[in-house]
Amino acid sequence: MKPLIISKKNNGYINVKSDDIKLITDDYKKKNGKLIPHHLNLYVNNENFSLNIDMKAKGIHHTRVMGFINYYRYHMECKGFVTIDSKKEEIDDILICEFMRFG
Repeated sequence: MKPLIISKKNNGYINVKSDDIKLITDDYKKKNGKLIPHHLNLYVNNENFSLNIDMKAKGIHHTRVMGFINYYRYHMECKGFVTIDSKKEEIDDILICEFMRFG
């Protein structure tokens, strides 16, 4: 997994090491002949930043790109929180996620 950079409005940024990021996937179901996750949890925790978002697929749109790339656009129900320097923000929204699978 790649490192993450969090931009703080008018106040610099926070680097998050890839070792601090956990993405857990489960509830795999077949969509267009491929097993894809329908539930994800994104978790990050370090001294300046924490994040815990539970994401459940509410709708998935599939497209094939260049004949061999399976592209999935998810509408995800996202619930959780983000904390930056002790300021906590709750998340409860439907957001778009993307997933590509080759072959």
